[in-house]
Amino acid sequence: MSLRLFAAFCTLLFGAVLLVSLAGCGADEFEINQESCDQECPAGMVAVETCPAFTDCQEVDECGWTLLCAPEDENYDEQPINQSYDCDDGLQCPAGSEEVEVCPAGDLCTRITLCEEEILCREVPNACAEQPLCPGDDRPADEDFVCYDGNATCYNRYHCSGPVTCLICYALPTECPEDTEEVAEEDCDEDLGCEAVDTCEERIYCAPVVCEDPQCPDETERLEECEEDGPCFAIDGCDGPIYCGLPEGDDETCPGVPECPDDYQAVELAECVLDLEACVFVSLCETVLACLPKD
Repeated sequence: MSLRLFAAFCTLLFGAVLLVSLAGCGADEFEINQESCDQECPAGMVAVETCPAFTDCQEVDECGWTLLCAPEDENYDEQPINQSYDCDDGLQCPAGSEEVEVCPAGDLCTRITLCEEEILCREVPNACAEQPLCPGDDRPADEDFVCYDGNATCYNRYHCSGPVTCLICYALPTECPEDTEEVAEEDCDEDLGCEAVDTCEERIYCAPVVCEDPQCPDETERLEECEEDGPCFAIDGCDGPIYCGLPEGDDETCPGVPECPDDYQAVELAECVLDLEACVFVSLCETVLACLPKD
């Protein structure tokens, strides 16, 4: 039967339950409750007992009990359906349903009017069990996730098994924000300043990157500042520049001069600093030689 007929049946059934309930309470009490709380479906929607697997429903809970509402069949050209349509291909029943000429007794059917066409769709058995919670590549959010109005990365929908929040896959980040790094969930605490980030595949946990000062290259040591007459250079540190230079020598006499290793060539100190990973420093006595690999 159509949603309209099904809604009418639900209304009659609910009325019968109310009449039975009245036998156990006073009429005055019932009238007070009825006047104080009267909930109904929003405009363009009808009450149903089970939400169709191929559309969105809405729950109304203003009187201490839940009213489940689905769009009216004749308003499907105004109510969105969880499936995109190309009118050039002709109107088709959404996934989880099949087209029928007449709705079989006891089945849940919905009439869809789109693209200047009209079809009657019957929900196939077990459609709820087979229908994904979220359409396409979108994924269900964790239970504690709250999707606020205006959030471009999520939306709330009604799966036939109940309300669910869906995350829009293409709108989600793929990694931790800049200046943060991924950490294990068990290491994520308030002291670490951690935050949960939902990606397309899963929820990850990100914490601020802990800065560690780089070490001065071999054969050099960290200095308080650079002397004007000594080989010295600066590298970036967490809180400012770090100065690296040769340690002070003890010998007044030097047995020789430093030489670059094989396949390396001597370069200006400034050129070597630009490529510290490849640079090799060779020192002897109070002389330092900067070396880079030969081309």
